[in-house]
Parts: sequence; structure tokens; C-alpha cells
Amino acid sequence: MLSLIALIGLVQSGVDRVPLEGNPLFKDLGQYWKDQMPVYGVTGFTIAAIKDGKVVLLDGVGVADPLSGKAADIDTRYYIASITKTMTGVAIAQLAEQGKVDLDAPVQKYLPRFTLADADYAKSVTIRDLLSHRKGIKDSGVTQLDAYTGEVTEDRYYTMLGRVMPTKEVGYSNIDFTLLGRVIESVTGKSWKDYLSENVFAPIGMNRTTAYLAPCLSDANLAAPIVIGRSGPEPSQVMKTDRTMHAAGGVMSTTRDLTKYALGFLNGGVSEDRRFLKESSVADSFAHQSTTPQSGSIRKLSGYGYAWSVGDYRDIKGFVAHSGGYTGYNAYIAMVPSKGVGIVVLTNTGGSGEGFCTVIAVDMLDRLLGYPIDEGVRKAYSTQVQEVMAKQKDLKPIGPNPAVSGMLSAMPSQYVGTFSNSLYGDIVVSLSGGNLRMDWGDLPILLKSTVMDEFTGHQDITDLRGVRGKFLVSNGKCQAVELQMAQAVRFERK
Repeated sequence: MLSLIALIGLVQSGVDRVPLEGNPLFKDLGQYWKDQMPVYGVTGFTIAAIKDGKVVLLDGVGVADPLSGKAADIDTRYYIASITKTMTGVAIAQLAEQGKVDLDAPVQKYLPRFTLADADYAKSVTIRDLLSHRKGIKDSGVTQLDAYTGEVTEDRYYTMLGRVMPTKEVGYSNIDFTLLGRVIESVTGKSWKDYLSENVFAPIGMNRTTAYLAPCLSDANLAAPIVIGRSGPEPSQVMKTDRTMHAAGGVMSTTRDLTKYALGFLNGGVSEDRRFLKESSVADSFAHQSTTPQSGSIRKLSGYGYAWSVGDYRDIKGFVAHSGGYTGYNAYIAMVPSKGVGIVVLTNTGGSGEGFCTVIAVDMLDRLLGYPIDEGVRKAYSTQVQEVMAKQKDLKPIGPNPAVSGMLSAMPSQYVGTFSNSLYGDIVVSLSGGNLRMDWGDLPILLKSTVMDEFTGHQDITDLRGVRGKFLVSNGKCQAVELQMAQAVRFERK
């Protein structure tokens, strides 16, 4: 394997558009990708490819917003979800270089409130453990508050963590990185968002990358989140907010900026002549800090570095990657450092967009690394997404809004109100246009009902995650709302 030092000087600094149309490396692939867009319900995407440290493709295809018709381009902003973890990892590595964080020190040194259901085990958890997902600290409730509802508070966060029984095995977890975000804040006195802006994005020249959503909402070049409804692609009703931007998944970025990010890593921690990480920290970021059973036969992932999934690509040693997905968005970044190869794929399609990103990623990596195009991968993913769409469309309709379905045991007005849970926050039920509306913090729940006083909350038919619950009615009035999560969670009327 070539050392990172050997690549320094080979990586270009200027990052400008390199069109797909007529591209000698990818011109035959471009038409296939465009033809597959309706198969996956994708309306637009942006892509980048790096070969021998040089950008050989950087372009956008389709539209960023189907309603306005705005074209997707290399400066279109997308929510990149869990790719954020790699940036939080960079921040922690920087602080370790400065002696402000000891990677092998207990998390409790920096966050005294941190504990788990196994308090003794919590004392053993180190910063490096969090960086590499070693300890199996998982809880869907904490993630729901952080990533979807925004109803998280410090008291709720630490109280809920104190009830989590870790698996004590390596396992991917948002909590690892929301903890690391709090470590950044503890040792710097700055929000993790500001620290990343000043010390990660700025040195790399990621000028359109931010952890703040509000400025992006007024940006004319913002990719609108799209989901797959029963009649095809449609705007997502679920949107990120500043309250749901967190250190495990809270960054908006562009393909141009992520190309700079990848180039910086391929250049040993230097971007446009500015060093953002020591070469040794880059090497540690890409090394196996934890090990898992191998997953995948092409992208052979077998553990984690500092956030990065690490392993091999086919028979080439040294492959690093991270994906990101959320309602209305999918993102993927990968590198083969020994070859000076990197790719980025961003799309504003949820659910089925993940498969689309995978097909393009494998196509690009195979072409860049000299492998034949894998028709098996293409067929497997397109078949899978078509089967899911067909299956969901053939299901019994999930029903109209409960206010008009006859599935309420009391008058719709008797369901209106605020319902609270001390750990999970507030649900607000209102009447709008004759329909019942439910908002759990910043998360709108699109109510449908075919069972008396019960509801579901799905929008994207290719993404089977969603909300199920029931209204608890007595004396002609809804007294509580119960959501079905890992266990039933009850919200009492205020």
C-alpha cells in the first residue's frame, strides 16, 4: 500500500466542475444512471470521483427541487446525515493532537453526568471507544429525541442514558457521537457546531458546509427532501430543524465541499495547503480501531476507525466509507487511500435513494479501480426497490385522516390538546382543514387510520420506518396518546 506521504503533492487543490456529459471515464455510465432515476424515484443527484488524487468527475444531474425546477449542481446543499460523524471524529482527533482530549481517558472525565444502567461499565467507556463504536451504547428513544423531534434536553438525555443497558459489543450508534459532541463543548467552551465551522470546515475550504439549518432554508440552491409516496416522488413533510441537527447527524454540505474533504484526507490531512489533521491522525482515523464480522462481498467492511467504516474493496486492501440517510436524503462518501481514489454521491430522495447511491458508488469505484461493471449489483438493487414499491402499493390503503375516516370514538375536537411525557416531551394534536394534525416536537406525524382510535404515520412507501399509536379516550375525550416504540410510551393530556 502506498503511504499517504507518497500521495502528497499528487492531490490537486482547485475543485471545479468536471462534467459527466462526454466524460471519458464515465460517459457510458451516465446514461444508465439517468435511466435508473425513475426506477428509484430519484429526481436529482450530484456526484464526484477522484482518481490518482485528481478530480475526474464533479457534476449534478436532474433537479434539486422538482417544484421549482432548480437544477442540481455541485454547490447544491444536501443534508448529509451520519457522514457528520466523520467530521465530529476529525474534531476529536484535533483536540487530541492539542492535548485537550485524551482518547484513552474515560468519557466521565469530560462528561461527569454520563452513566449507563451498568454504572461500573460506564466508568470504563473511553473516548476512543465512542469514536469506534466499541461498547454497544444504543437507545432508540434518545435517537428519536435528538434526530427527529428535537425534544431532547440535557436532563432527558442523561436520564435516558442512565437507563440504557449496553450490549458491550461493537455496534453502530448515534449516541457515541452525540456524546462526543458534548465532549467537544466541554473542553472548548464552544458549541460543537461552531467548533466544526471554525476548525474543520474553514481550513478545508468547505464554504457551503454548515451545522446550522436556518441559513440553508433561505438558500435558493437547497435540495428539497423527496420521499416516495403511493403515486411517486413527492415533497417530504418531515424536515430537519436546528433542534434536530446533532453531532451524529447534523451537517448540510455540497458535493464540491465533500470532494475537498475527501481530497484533504487523501492528501494526509492537508487541504489547499492548510493542515487540518496530522498525517498520523489520518492514519488512525482509517485504521481498525474496532473489529466486526465482515459484511458485504464487494465493500468488505470489517470494523470502524474514527467513525469511518473500514475494510477492503473487492481484493484491494484499505477501503473507508460512510453513508448518511434520513427522510428525504441519502449520501455516501468512500475512499481507497492507497490508490488516491475517492467518490461522493448525494441525492435528495429518501428510502430508495440509498440503493441508488449504492449502485452509482459501486459503478464509480469499479471504473476507477479497473474492475468490470457489476451487472449483478445493478440488477439486485433495482429488483429490490421495484419489489418493495409494488408490495407497498398493493397493500390495503392505510386509510384517511382519522377525523374523516369515522375511526374516532369521540368528536374530533375532543382529541385536540397538548400531551406530555417527562422523558419524551410534548405531542400537540390540532385540527387543521378538518383533519387531525399531530406534532411531536418538530416531527409532524401524518395521521392515517383504519382502526378505531388507532393511527399510523407513514409517508415514504420505500422506508418502512414510521410511527404507530393510539388515542386513549374516556368520558368522550382523549385523555392520553400512546406511541408504540421499543415499548409503549404514554403522553398524558396537560
